[in-house]
Amino acid sequence: MIRQCRWIGLWECLFILGCLDHRGVQMLADPLIFNLRSSLSSTAQPSLSFDCLPSPCGLVGWWPGDASADDLFGGNHGVQLHGTNLVSGKVGRAFFFNGSDDGVEISNANRVFDLVNAWTIEAWVMPLTDGFDYRNGPIVWKIARNGLNEDTFFLGWHDQNTFLVGLERASDGEDLLLASLSHETNRFHHVVGSYDGADLKIYVNGALENSRNIGRVRAYTGSAPLRIGNNLDSNHGFAGVFQGAIDEVAIYNRALTPLEVARIFEVGKDGKCKTGFPPNVDIRSPANSATFAAPATVPISAEACGLRGAITNVVFFQGSIKLAEATGSPHTFIWTNVMPGTYALTARATDDQGATGVSSSVLITVTGVEPPPAISINDVSLAEGHAGITNAILNVSLSKASSRVVTIEYSTANGTAIAGADYIATAGRIIFVPGDRNKVIVIPVLGDDFVETNETFFIQLQNPINATMARDTALVTIVNDDAPNLPPTISISAPVNHAAFPPGTNISILATALDPDGTISRVDFYVGSRRLGTVTNSPYSLTWTNVSAGDYALAAVAVDNLNLTNASTPVHIVVTDFSAEVAIVRNFPDLEIAQLQDYLFEIGLSSRVFDRQGLTYEALERFKLLIWDDLGVRSPGLGDNEVGIFHRAFTNGSSLYLIGENLASATTNLSESQRLKWTQLTHLDPTDRKGGGNDLVTLSQEDASNRIVKGRFGVVEDFLYSNRLELATVASGDAQVLGQSRGGDILVASPRLDEADLGGARTFTQNCRVTTGSEASLQQRKELFQNAVCWLIRCPTCNAIDVALDGTASTSAAPVDDQIIYSLVVRHSGECEATGVVVTNRLSPNAHFVSADSAQGLWSQSGDLVVFTLGHIANGSEARMNIVVQTTVTGTITNLARVRVNGPEVTLENNSIELISVVVKTLPPALNILSTSPGRYQLRLTGSPGQRYAIEASPSMDNWTTLTNILNVGETLPIDDSVAGQIRQRFYRARLLLP
Repeated sequence: MIRQCRWIGLWECLFILGCLDHRGVQMLADPLIFNLRSSLSSTAQPSLSFDCLPSPCGLVGWWPGDASADDLFGGNHGVQLHGTNLVSGKVGRAFFFNGSDDGVEISNANRVFDLVNAWTIEAWVMPLTDGFDYRNGPIVWKIARNGLNEDTFFLGWHDQNTFLVGLERASDGEDLLLASLSHETNRFHHVVGSYDGADLKIYVNGALENSRNIGRVRAYTGSAPLRIGNNLDSNHGFAGVFQGAIDEVAIYNRALTPLEVARIFEVGKDGKCKTGFPPNVDIRSPANSATFAAPATVPISAEACGLRGAITNVVFFQGSIKLAEATGSPHTFIWTNVMPGTYALTARATDDQGATGVSSSVLITVTGVEPPPAISINDVSLAEGHAGITNAILNVSLSKASSRVVTIEYSTANGTAIAGADYIATAGRIIFVPGDRNKVIVIPVLGDDFVETNETFFIQLQNPINATMARDTALVTIVNDDAPNLPPTISISAPVNHAAFPPGTNISILATALDPDGTISRVDFYVGSRRLGTVTNSPYSLTWTNVSAGDYALAAVAVDNLNLTNASTPVHIVVTDFSAEVAIVRNFPDLEIAQLQDYLFEIGLSSRVFDRQGLTYEALERFKLLIWDDLGVRSPGLGDNEVGIFHRAFTNGSSLYLIGENLASATTNLSESQRLKWTQLTHLDPTDRKGGGNDLVTLSQEDASNRIVKGRFGVVEDFLYSNRLELATVASGDAQVLGQSRGGDILVASPRLDEADLGGARTFTQNCRVTTGSEASLQQRKELFQNAVCWLIRCPTCNAIDVALDGTASTSAAPVDDQIIYSLVVRHSGECEATGVVVTNRLSPNAHFVSADSAQGLWSQSGDLVVFTLGHIANGSEARMNIVVQTTVTGTITNLARVRVNGPEVTLENNSIELISVVVKTLPPALNILSTSPGRYQLRLTGSPGQRYAIEASPSMDNWTTLTNILNVGETLPIDDSVAGQIRQRFYRARLLLP
């Protein structure tokens, strides 16, 4: 018989005949229920008798120690070592350990204790001595493998009289530990250690005393046995035996909850139920002492688990009255239309073995009618978006949770925003179940690309049930996020500027196009003004097939989704025979590469740039000279692939020019076989040793025939280099050192310059860059570069260069605001090819630049200077240029032009020219014809007084003859043509004669 009581001025108790445990009533089929009113004092508490506690789910093994070391639940029976005794314990009898060699050993042959994902160790423990080390006071210990310091999990009595739980991480052998508070000896403590796959926790006497997040950890596992009170085979180097009593040891394959731990402690000496192993069941909602308003709707839910079998059903009771039965999980039931009163709710779970368990009782109170909650809705603002749908999310809330179901209807209404154009009209109903306080309404907003003002619409609430209205209308503001369309960006990433190709090549053109506020609709590719094709999807690439020889300007035009366009910067390429051209292999894009191309262009050599990545021998096999430039960077830098290609090219007759700041130390990037090849090519021993910077590079001036130091393009003097230089030394005797710094060999040529030329491939190693660093030494390094290139490809030695500059002006006299064309021509009559040909033209300050063009090379204009970079001109050849200017004021204008070349010339007297014109202020002439008598006509000239004009006549406007050369003395001057009447037709024109 059990009783449940409440105070109503006296104790009123409900008595039910049946079995009672700490959870509540295990009722009989037909319980006998009766009330008893007692006159107990108001201070007295009703007492309930408790029996045993059903064991929590997840139990793996349970060794109560009442009569032996048998497992009461899982059949994993233990062995008492060395006469381990049984003594009076917390619950029945307990194991007693003498601290010497006692222990209980449980086999793990079936590997049931290899628990790594989650576990719980539970026991009543009475230590008799102060703690020293957890390995010296083992309570429960799972060794992974005997004789090794490898553990799966453990619980021990530790320093400062604390209990300690832990596991050993298999990845690094680290013990992950967690200690409790300090506790007394010579008394039983309920100790629980758990791990849930993330957190270690330790409970003592029903309370959580410490926790530690260690994350997902994989512990050691193995076939070694589980030990109670002993870990002597773990190789920990300690006594390894607990001294005291250990009772009710249990292992679970999950982490117990704080409530489960507290219940085991609270049941105390009655302990867990040792027969039947009924299912566990708990009512999760409503909470104990919950209050509802009549007529109430009460959602009831329960959690249940079986120890021996699966749960087949859960039955809900109010007192002895069955409310409902749930056969599937989740186990829920909604009790409706509940009238005022106090109710005791319980749940009974049954497993497939026929065992049953009953939950603790939950008391709820249903009161009279409660004031209804108030409903409100919030305003919201959101960005419109450029396309598609963006959701406006509005919160609808109750002022308080209700015990009744609350409903409300809603619908949208136009403001300045229009349904169908700016948002999607929406209507519906919201339901708040008891306990709910917040719901959301989602309205789709339509995005667009129109620049417009912010727009609004409304959400209206209506028809509330079981609630009042606090705020029934919400304003939704659609914030315009569109801006004026920005143009797309585009650039050509391949080919690079100044790239060279052989005739018949298929040239791949690749553009990078982006639109900051939209999408790319298409990319048009052009050569000059001719469109090559259109690409509509990324990657924006096009192949121009079978390209013939010539100089070309490539461009790409991007068009965005709103038809706004933008053009790339043109990329200039040359398609020509590669028989005497240069290949430059770069470490990465850098301005030095373009400067090397300019230096090559000056001496008449076109070049093509190749990236290190993806380099192949086939791309380089046509070139006579290969240049590698590490650009001062080792990583990323030279690799095995590039060294293999350079070595193959050199073996097949291509000369190498190796430039950089890390040519010797680049071997650290290479495999052993390629390291040897690179040393053979550079002729430098590997080293990481560097100078201090701002070092002087001293050149060898002893050999008068040294065509690198004393070459065609100048005599190279010693120079300072600002960056730190590698102090490498020559690795072989077949190379000649031409420049040194601080004992390091900076410039190395092979073969030696004093050896006979056998026509083989040559190498020149320059362990410094060409264009970086001090401006003072740039000219020296330019001359060094051009001299070295000329030596490598065996340029002919010749000093017979003679270029002459000539030119004409389109007129010697011109009126204000008229145009003058200066035509310039450079002719070469010397024996040698002229290289580095540059024409500099200085305009008169009284002339405005209009345009320029050149038959070869490039031109640029800045202020009054127009510069033509023509490159090389062969013997007997010429190059023509034109400049168009516009006159601005009267007077004399003088145009000065000069030409220069690399190296000395036969004469400089023909290298400049001066063109002079006169600008006058005058009215343009006008002619009128008047008939003075039959067959006679008179011309009337209108022009500026004091200016001389020529009157010319022609029968067909092809051949003109001068009628008169006359000085105008007034604004209008009459002129007679005596033969006009004798000719069928006659045309006239007037022409200003300038001095």
